[in-house]
Amino acid sequence: MIAPVAPTLTEKSEPGPGVEVFFPTLDAAAATITVWRVADGDREPVQGAQRATVAGDFVVTDWGVPFGVPSTYVGEIFDAAGASIMGGSSVIQVDRDEVRLSNPIDPEQTFTIELQASSLQDVQRGTNNQRVYVVGVPRPFNQFWGEGALQNIPLEVWSRNEQETANMMSLTSAGQWLIRTPPKFVTLPRLLYVSLQPPKHGYQKMWDPDNPIVWTLTVDEVQPISKAIIRPLITWDDWSAAFPAADYTWDDVMAVYAAGTWTDAIRNPPNA
Repeated sequence: MIAPVAPTLTEKSEPGPGVEVFFPTLDAAAATITVWRVADGDREPVQGAQRATVAGDFVVTDWGVPFGVPSTYVGEIFDAAGASIMGGSSVIQVDRDEVRLSNPIDPEQTFTIELQASSLQDVQRGTNNQRVYVVGVPRPFNQFWGEGALQNIPLEVWSRNEQETANMMSLTSAGQWLIRTPPKFVTLPRLLYVSLQPPKHGYQKMWDPDNPIVWTLTVDEVQPISKAIIRPLITWDDWSAAFPAADYTWDDVMAVYAAGTWTDAIRNPPNA
């Protein structure tokens, strides 16, 4: 197989910060592709691009790109027998001075929060140490299995209007969240995947017209959800609504996209 060329990267802003990763041509023998992102010392597949099926080209949008650090993207293609080859890489940096919560598998469930940095007290990272005693030896041997996860991270978040409050109330609708912070939050990783303990809230000042609701969250760092799954932003219902069967034939739809490919249609959906 011929290695993939370096992908074309385009920064996106809706429904949240992201990076479109586009491979205009892929070897005809390629059956699947994994798109890797290397950033902030971590290497992980892009959500929705882990052994994804390909046919000549491929595009995916990374809705989990970290803020304020270089992100390197590279494609690894696999043939039908499972043999693989790595391609060229491209680099981009997405700068945002915000704290954003995202549902890793639903790009539309994303919003910024007003995080009080002063609440980040007593954050602790676990260590996998085990003391093992041996008969006849007075002191135990220490078995160190590496660093653990961040535990019991306290977050104080303020909501100041109905939409921000609705966002916070939606936290329990997802089992896992991705928290992205700018580099000024130096003690947190740029990509923090967390499970959420039951949130608590209260009112700061009942008599204040600009009365923020104060949310107290406790989160624990966890492994990311499978990178092979993601909810598509554009579904078949969106296409059906844009091109109703009573008014359009398949040839009409094809004419809209002229000589373009299915990948062109994905990059320019009917609501674009």
